[in-house]
Amino acid sequence: MSSIDPPPKPNLPADPAMEGSVEPPVDAPVESPIEVPVESPVESPIDVPVESPIDVQVESLAGQTPGDLVAPAAFAPMGENFTVPQAAAPLPVLPYTEVPSGEVPSAALPTAEAVQLPPPPASKVPFRERLAKVGGFFKGLFGRVESAVISTVEHGLSWFPWPVSIGLSLGVSAWAFTHKNFWADFFENKVALRDRLFGLIWLGSGIVLATLVFTVIHLVTRRRSGLDFAGTLAKWGPRFAFLFAVPFVATMLAPEMHKAASALSLLFCGLAAISVLWSGYAWTRQPPEIEAEPAPQPTGGVGRWLAAVWVGLLWLGHAGLFSYFAIVQHFSLSTRTIDLGYYDNIFYQSIHGRWLDCSFLKTGNHASAHFDPILVLLSPLYLIYPRAELLLVLQSVWIGSGIIPVYLIAQRRLGSRWQAGILGLCYLLHPALQGANLYEFHSLSLLAPLFLWLINFLEKGSRWGYAIALLLVLLCREDAALLSSFLGLSAILAPSALTAEEDRLNVSAEEREKGEKLRRRLGVITIFASVAYFVVVKLVFMKSPDILNSGKEAYSFAYYYEALIPAGSGMGGLLLSLVGNPVFVIKHVFTEPKLVYFATIFLPVLFIPFATRAARWVLAYGLIFCLLASRTAVFSTHFQYATLLYPSAIAFAPVALASIRKKPMGFWGGIHMKRLAVGLVPAILAASVLVSWQFGAIVPNGKFKAGFVGLRRVLTAEDKEQYAWVKSATAQIPRDAKVSVTDKLGAHVSNRRFAFFYPARTDVDFVFIDEGDLKGKDQDKHKSIMGKGTFKEVTRRGKMVLYKKNK
Repeated sequence: MSSIDPPPKPNLPADPAMEGSVEPPVDAPVESPIEVPVESPVESPIDVPVESPIDVQVESLAGQTPGDLVAPAAFAPMGENFTVPQAAAPLPVLPYTEVPSGEVPSAALPTAEAVQLPPPPASKVPFRERLAKVGGFFKGLFGRVESAVISTVEHGLSWFPWPVSIGLSLGVSAWAFTHKNFWADFFENKVALRDRLFGLIWLGSGIVLATLVFTVIHLVTRRRSGLDFAGTLAKWGPRFAFLFAVPFVATMLAPEMHKAASALSLLFCGLAAISVLWSGYAWTRQPPEIEAEPAPQPTGGVGRWLAAVWVGLLWLGHAGLFSYFAIVQHFSLSTRTIDLGYYDNIFYQSIHGRWLDCSFLKTGNHASAHFDPILVLLSPLYLIYPRAELLLVLQSVWIGSGIIPVYLIAQRRLGSRWQAGILGLCYLLHPALQGANLYEFHSLSLLAPLFLWLINFLEKGSRWGYAIALLLVLLCREDAALLSSFLGLSAILAPSALTAEEDRLNVSAEEREKGEKLRRRLGVITIFASVAYFVVVKLVFMKSPDILNSGKEAYSFAYYYEALIPAGSGMGGLLLSLVGNPVFVIKHVFTEPKLVYFATIFLPVLFIPFATRAARWVLAYGLIFCLLASRTAVFSTHFQYATLLYPSAIAFAPVALASIRKKPMGFWGGIHMKRLAVGLVPAILAASVLVSWQFGAIVPNGKFKAGFVGLRRVLTAEDKEQYAWVKSATAQIPRDAKVSVTDKLGAHVSNRRFAFFYPARTDVDFVFIDEGDLKGKDQDKHKSIMGKGTFKEVTRRGKMVLYKKNK
């Protein structure tokens, strides 16, 4: 044992965990912390901060040499046992110098030279390692940048899209409205660079404006709502989604859009309507805990009278405007013997006791083409003004009256007068209705309001009303029986979709079951009566029993479907093609013109009638009739055949809305279905207005036609002079005289008993023709007739001439 006493043991607080430990022998080397002066360059292997003392159990280190000490990787908290982990390399052994007891000379302290480790042998760092370090540095830098960008984007996405997207819409719209002369270059992507840069300025200005507006909204509403800026945008942004429609509207203002494909116009109309739907849904408030219940029914009072005035004004406005259009069309000689002249002659013959006779037809009676006794019921009106103009006015008033059953169905279904009034307006705005209204005159066009009344009485459960409406529908035309049969089928297969009266009264399940039984019974009666009527009419009154009216004395309609009737095989060949060659049928149906026709019919109501099974059954007949056809007029909104579709589409729109209201809250993607049903109404209005604007008759456009010809909106001075000549020429033809005409002038002299086509009939007293209508053999025959001197010219205007037979 050395004569020098070891340094005194540090006075450490007792650790309860160390009680009972055995004290090391006196001559055992005792380890103590080594104090290193601050100026010493030697770093202590154990770097313990002064301000954080650690209770190290020195007793546990007894019996170890300084070389066995290791730097702990972590220290246990105060009062806990401490375990020294193994180090990768032992600490260096310091030289020990004995000094007198109680003195620690400075020479005894370790110096920097004493503890300095020998420098490692010089070695060159490989290039690959240095390159890896550089790569690691940039990787870390890029990682930090990426994290910052992601954080910024995640934060910005909560508010960025709304002011930017709405601002872009406003900027594009402003640029479009102020630079209409650039539209031609815009559609050809030939806009100059300078104009493109100005466009960017408009876009930026729109974004700034939208941001300012949202900022003002936030400042105004933040106290009440307690939302931050992102929350304000999330709440108010969707409410302004209707602004997304403005660029599409601005684009459709361009004259080039009148020449553009109809599909593009329909796409823009649809996108604009979706924007309005989004906004309407956001503005509609509906407590999410309230499930769908029957629609509240409006009571009487001022609202009832206002609704009646609204419906009446719309009806009157439609009747007046379209009567004017139709008469202008007639006076400008844009109407024809086929079909206005036919029906004018039928009315004249019917009021004189010759029901449905028509002297223009080869059989002398309209039953060779169609059986439509409703014309006989309407013929007394012809006594008011026995000319073709009466038919044009009658058709406008009659078709416009369909707004009444549409309003009643919608009010009963939705329980809202304003929604019912909007759907009534959408009915009058439909381009198919306007096309049927302005294409001459047709008994099929008269079917629209009658069929709407039939659906109304079926939903209401009115037996007598339904019976009268069904009778009028059947009298309208023989093939209307096929359409009513499909309505009866829907009443049998989907009666629950037609129980509007029970929904209004909120009756018990037993009463609802009675209502469904009543509608099934009416469906069965409808099918039986319709089929029986069709068979009797075909076998007894018409000239051909064939469904397509094929026969020698009949006017066949088989050519409507000639692509599906090989070698003129008739109805049997059509059915054989449907069953035996479905690939060709699919190819025949899915063509661009038919898809455009389908979209034009159903886009104004956003296709929602297909959401109810009853509507799908009713619409099936019209879709089969129109989409299987080969003749273009059958699948065009410019003709009367669309009457088989558009009334049902409008009538079942409120039925579908009521069905949507009954869905549970999260039925589709968590959307509140009652809010969706309410938001769909303004969206339907937007779609109807835009489609009518682009394809209808009210606003001039390049797409609407009144049948085969464009719509004449005003009479020019030339038109007035021409019509004055026609009127003076017809005044020279006695009422009882026989007259032969061509297609262009026939509707102006058809109000007589004997009116025929020229040159098919020449045994007449007068010939009133437009020589421009004569082509080929007819033209040669005309020259031969006039060369014989049988007729002399009375008056002429250009190619229009009136001849009188020589005595």
